[in-house]
Amino acid sequence: MSRRHIGKIHTVRIGAFRNIMPGFGKPPDADPPADLDYEMWLGPAPKRPYNPHRALYHFRWFWDYSGGQMTNLGSHDLDFVHLLLGVKGPLSVYSIG
Repeated sequence: MSRRHIGKIHTVRIGAFRNIMPGFGKPPDADPPADLDYEMWLGPAPKRPYNPHRALYHFRWFWDYSGGQMTNLGSHDLDFVHLLLGVKGPLSVYSIG
């Protein structure tokens, strides 16, 4: 079905649910691995003790480093919206901060 069959689209809402129960556990803080430059990893983020969850995949659950699942999987969900609407990309971008 093409978009012309359903009329002008003015709003798109998407939702997603991902159950990660029972969770990832709570490993204790420790020394970073020898091959990880943890200071470089932190960059301008607040200095925190190394924890395995603050590196690699799980960093997405810490607001110091990420925007959570929206900046992880949410971008893929938005890809579907763009595909269905025939959007090639944004016409403009605005950012402050």
